[in-house]
Amino acid sequence: MTRKPWRAGKDLSTVVENMEIGTGQRGDGRHAFVTREELVGLKLARRRTSGGASYALNPGIEIDSTLMTVDFPTKPLNFKATGGFGSVLLEWDMPNYRGHSLTEIWRGTEDDLADAVLVATTPGQVYGDPVDPGWSGFYWIRFVNAAGVKGPWNAEKGTQAQTQIGVKAIIDQIRDEAAKSPVVSELRKEIKNAQGLAVKDAAIKTTEVVGTLREETTRTIGGIETRISTLDSSTSESLNEVDKRITKLDKEGGEAFLAMWSKKAGVDGITAGIGIVAGKDSEGRPVSQVAISASQLFVFDPNNPDNTAYPFAVSGGKVVIPKAMIYDAVIETLVSRKVVAD
Repeated sequence: MTRKPWRAGKDLSTVVENMEIGTGQRGDGRHAFVTREELVGLKLARRRTSGGASYALNPGIEIDSTLMTVDFPTKPLNFKATGGFGSVLLEWDMPNYRGHSLTEIWRGTEDDLADAVLVATTPGQVYGDPVDPGWSGFYWIRFVNAAGVKGPWNAEKGTQAQTQIGVKAIIDQIRDEAAKSPVVSELRKEIKNAQGLAVKDAAIKTTEVVGTLREETTRTIGGIETRISTLDSSTSESLNEVDKRITKLDKEGGEAFLAMWSKKAGVDGITAGIGIVAGKDSEGRPVSQVAISASQLFVFDPNNPDNTAYPFAVSGGKVVIPKAMIYDAVIETLVSRKVVAD
């Protein structure tokens, strides 16, 4: 019996020597590996007619693919398309007919198969189609067997898919829309005017006080004492008046708490408004609500009117938040470009 040339062991030198023997680089080549394709070429094996690429290591002759027994392609099942940010993930069930070769993937911007174009072919059952963010379109697929025969489409109606718009693009769009909003510009204008008027009013009052002090310092001590007594009486009356105003304000505030306040603007059938209600319902439960009627909502910092960043906005039925810190969140569908987990 011929001694086997293989060395036992797991060290690197043993593995290298065995690989050199198997590839014919060491020895006379009698123990070199023989591939399955070489067996087919020597008519010692034949390919199986199943959809896989395995070989039957039985004596026989090679069967050419043109002579293989293949079935007519079946209709694709459970085809679905899921849009991400820059690609669409396509999935379908793997066919089980004999002689399957590949799957054709067709794409169109309209739900019309006549205008669709072939974008890819794949032997698998999953494909990622790269498209632009915010793209919308339709897909169709069909199977092709080893003889080149094409099967039926998965459906006459296309499977719709849409990729997500980049978050940065949405934020930039919100910033542009808010910059063109007349109410935002008006609020910023009022804030600036209020600040300017406050400074001007403070300067006038300061000048008046300084002038009065200068005038008062030239008076006699007796006159000053008289005026001080008068000032005390006037101050006391003023404080009493302030108390009355606060009491009245509290009373009116209590009455308003049980009522509803609203403000609405409209032109040519287009309306916008805001409402506040506080009180109790018919069962005595507390009710505290704020409602806004608008197609777009912008929130900005009133203490920094020159800042164009909007930490919170609602536009087109979507809430846009550039930055958020959430302790506990429940999300049914999540589409993310980048995920960092700890």
